This record gives sequence, structure tokens and C-alpha cells, in this order.
Amino acid sequence: MKRLFFIALCITGLLGCTQKQKQKHPEVVERPVFDVSYSSMLEIDKIERRDIATIVHLTAYMRPEGRLTIDPNTYLRKSGKKDKWKVIKSEGIDIGKPTIITESGLLSFKLFFQPLKPEITKIDFIEDIPDDGWSILGIRLLPAEKIVFDNIPADLSRTSSEALPAATYSTKPAKVSGKLLGYSADLGIKTILVNTYNILTGDKIEVEFPLSRDGSFRGELAPGIGGFVRTSEGLLFLVPGKESKMYVDLKKRSRFESHYRADKEPGDSAYNYLSESYFTYAEQNEITQQTIELFDLQLLKEETANMNPEEFKKHVLGIMHKKIDELKQQAYRPNMLMMIENYLKMVVCDFLLDVKYINATYIRINPDITYYSFLKDLMNDNMSYHPRYSSLITTISQIDFFTNGDLKTPKERFAFFKEKAAPALGTKGMVLDVIQAQFYAQQLNDMRLYTDAEKKEIKDAFSGNPAYAATLIEKNDLLAKLFATNKGNKECVMNETPDVSQEKIFDAIIAKYKGKVVFVDFWATWCSPCIAAMKTIKPVKDEMKSKDVVFLYLTGEISPFGAWIHTFPTITGEHYRVNEDQWRYLCNTFSIRGIPFYMVFDKHGRLLSTYEGFPGVNAVKKDIEKCL
Repeated sequence: MKRLFFIALCITGLLGCTQKQKQKHPEVVERPVFDVSYSSMLEIDKIERRDIATIVHLTAYMRPEGRLTIDPNTYLRKSGKKDKWKVIKSEGIDIGKPTIITESGLLSFKLFFQPLKPEITKIDFIEDIPDDGWSILGIRLLPAEKIVFDNIPADLSRTSSEALPAATYSTKPAKVSGKLLGYSADLGIKTILVNTYNILTGDKIEVEFPLSRDGSFRGELAPGIGGFVRTSEGLLFLVPGKESKMYVDLKKRSRFESHYRADKEPGDSAYNYLSESYFTYAEQNEITQQTIELFDLQLLKEETANMNPEEFKKHVLGIMHKKIDELKQQAYRPNMLMMIENYLKMVVCDFLLDVKYINATYIRINPDITYYSFLKDLMNDNMSYHPRYSSLITTISQIDFFTNGDLKTPKERFAFFKEKAAPALGTKGMVLDVIQAQFYAQQLNDMRLYTDAEKKEIKDAFSGNPAYAATLIEKNDLLAKLFATNKGNKECVMNETPDVSQEKIFDAIIAKYKGKVVFVDFWATWCSPCIAAMKTIKPVKDEMKSKDVVFLYLTGEISPFGAWIHTFPTITGEHYRVNEDQWRYLCNTFSIRGIPFYMVFDKHGRLLSTYEGFPGVNAVKKDIEKCL
């Protein structure tokens, strides 16, 4: 019996070997499947296995006129192993040199590597650039092979039955944790990036959570108010003091996003899982994509012809209430229904506040104060959970009836606002607290620090919720520290914006440098061409250091405060950060359609030249020397 059993095993082994031999490696693998990829912007069209080379045919999907560079250290390897077979040559692209993408947005090219050994059935394609290289892992070279996906624990998609907590402003951090399923460090992803904005100060909040070897991550950030934040792996709903968990199936996402994969399945778009969240991922997308249509503008124009403002308002509110009644008949969970209702209410608030639609004339008119009574009926604190809330607050704070441009201090401006807005907003509520805090924050955005008396004033104003005062004073103290650090630094000077009307703001800035040539650079922290030009022009600045030339860098609130305070100390020159209205006025005055934008003034303050986009070192140097 033992002998017979041994013979049976040998036969089984021989059959297995025969089966493997039958799976002959094809000379060409068309659009191979793979485990995970860094980005669907680079796809493998086919792989040729020849005796003299392995040829990888690739297509890049990028914006027209973008640039693609393939690093000379790009390599293939047996999947997960250490041996590297570097690229030997290319066709359709020059290795190590940028290639401009055509108007089609596509670029097809070939990369040549050494021939693969016959037994290799799975490879990795890796561009060896830390944190920025292309990676496609687990590429199958046998067409019959299928990808094995990770088992997703059932509890990952379990949503919380708990009702959303009442919205409030808080300095408590929100905790974030999760895991990238199918993760490999070879993908080049080292962190999870989470970013949002503080509703009071407008400052960008950006936090990176390091990834562990197994793809897990954990961290926290203080968003101020609850709501949706953007992460490098999708949307996430945060609530101060609570934990939010997100898991991402990278294999499923790679298959879904691929332009070529023939093995796609209907459920591939659901590659994100939220554990114990207030919303499913599908619900989050429905809320944030705002797919519910409320108005047919052409039909509305016909229906509201010759209506006065009150009639128009009543008609629009009627449409909204009818839509909400319809939604209540659908099978939405309570949290989802509340968010959709608040979304529709915000759409209506935005619509009714944009009074150009009244009477279907599309000409701005000014209704009387009673027209705005709808705000009291529609506004509620839980609206702050929705992404549109911040822009709605800004619109309300700028209603003509509620503002007085002659008032200077935040206390005076808010007292006027509160009195005038009371019939429309009431006298209590989160909307008033946020607007009041924004008035105080604007003083800091104008680079004017609080006095001790103003700090006490702020603490007293927000005694009911000290979190508002804590945020404002923390920003003030950070700015004060920055001023102190920068004091005496003659190479990199942070200037306070002159306290004058916006019509006089630029002249007031330039006046400080009378008798010198002034090179003005309009820029932003996120503008790559701006930063690149600053590096290019550095030799000119060094050459002009002993001459009467000032390099002045001007940005606005388009540069998030947090990013600006970390960036400007690296740029020698005179720095100003104006507020949003001042920036808009300057852009309109000087016809600035994009940045970087440059201006050169002579020693008498006369404008010599302007440039939209960096003109090159020689042009800048020539114009400056004309003025010396």
C-alpha cells in the first residue's frame, strides 16, 4: 500500500509539472493585470518577452502640455525580490529628460530591460524616486492568472446608529486611524495626508500620518468644527473628540481606476470602508457631490416673471419644502436625511442671497431688510457639518444691510452687524459666534496683533465657549513669536500691511522704498512656477545685494497662513500678505489674470514694466539695470 501511495504521489507531481508546462509563457502579454499601482496616470499596454530584451509598452494619461520624465533608475524585478534590472533604453521618450504631453493628453512609449528568466511569472515595475516615482506591483505575465483580493472584515462597513452630536466649535482633536489594505512600501506612499480649513481663521490645517509597514496609520488633528475633510485616500467625516476609521482596498482601487483592466467588477468603486462612521462612503459621496437638483433655472425664470422679492422668496421656499417632503419618503437613514435637508436649505440660502435672480432679471437689486427673514427659519447649527457652510457664512457676513465700512475695530463691526442682522438671524447661535470670531481673525490676517485689552475683550466675548478665544489667541501668539524671531532680520522682512483703504494700499506699500528700484513679485505658496522662478532669480538678487534694489513679495489669503509663515522666511526680500479684498482689488487694478506676475518700478515709483509669468533672468536684470 505504501508503495502504491508513493507511485500515486509521483504521478500527481508529474501531472502538476505537465500542467505548468502547458502554461507556456506568451511572448506578448496584452494589458496585464496587476496587484496595485501608484497611479492610473501610467498604464502598461503590453509586455513583450523576447530573447534579447523585455519590452514594456506604456501610456501616460496626463494633462496637455504637462511634462513626463522617466528616471534612469527605473527598473523591473521579480515581484517582491531585491534583484533590479534597470532600464536599458527607450523609444518615444528620452530617459531622464522631460517630454511635453501633446494636446491629446496621451503619451505612448517603450522601455527596454534585460530578458526575463522563463520561470518568472510576476514582476514589479518601479521608478526609483523617493516619494515621487511610478510603481506598478504584482504584474501578472500569465494571462489566465487572477488577482487574489484581501478578505474585508464585515465590521469595517458597519455604520454608527448614533445620531450626530449637536454641532459646536471645539479645540478638541479628532482622532483618525485606519489601514491601506494591500499596502507595500515600494508604492512610494509614506504618509496619509489630511487637510481642511479652520472656519474662524481660514488657515489651512494639514497633517501627515506616517504609514506603518503593514499600511496602518493613526493620528489626530483639531478641525474646529465637525465635517468632511479631504485625505490623500478619500473623504473622511470628523467630529472633535471622536475617532474616525478608514480602510482602503488598494487592489480594488487600482482595478477600478485603471484605463485598461478587463477584469473589473461592478462593486469596484466601493474600495473605501468606514468603520463605525456616521455615514457610509457612498452616503459621503452623495452629500459632498451635491447631486440633488433643486432648480430648473429656465423654468424658474418663467415661473417668477414679474414677482416682487417677497413673492419670489415664497415661491423658492415652496419648491424647497416640496423637495424635502419627497426626500422624507425615501429610505434615508436619519443622519443622511438631516445632512441632505441642510444641504437643500443652504442651496436655498445661497440662491436667495444672490439677489440677482429676483424677478428673473439677473440684475442685482436691493430688497428691504424683511426679505432676509428666511435666514432665521432655515439656518441651524448642524449646517456647520456640511462643506458649504463656510462659504454661506462669508456671504451672510457681507450682506450690505449688515455691514458698515467706516467701522474699524472687530468689536464695532460685530456690534453693528448683530444689531442690523437680528431680525434676520436672531441674537444667538453658532452663525453669530463664527462671524464674530472671523471679524477678530481678520485683524490677524491683516498682520495686526491683539493688544492685552483686545485679548481680554475676546475672552469676554466668547465666555460661553472659550474654544473660540483659544483659537484666536493661539494664532495671535504664533504671529507675535514670528514677528519677534524676524525682528532685526534685514534679509527677510515680514511687514505689516498699511492700515489704509484698498485704493491706497499699493501706493502705501511702495512709498516705503522711495529712492530704490522695486521688483514686485505677486505669488502664492502653492504656486510651483512662482517658487521655481524665485530659485532661478536668486543669482540676480545676490548680484544686486549692494545696490539700491528691493525685491518685494506680495501675496494674499490665497496663501494659507500656516504655509506662508513657514515659506516666506526662506525667501530673502520684503514680504506682505494682504487680505482677500485687497488682493482682489490689486489683481483687478493691475489686470493680473494669473501668477506669478511681476512689476518693476524705478526710483521715483514709476512703473517701468510688467510680466505675466517669469520672463527669464536676463529680462529682469536688464529692466532693473535701466532704473539704476
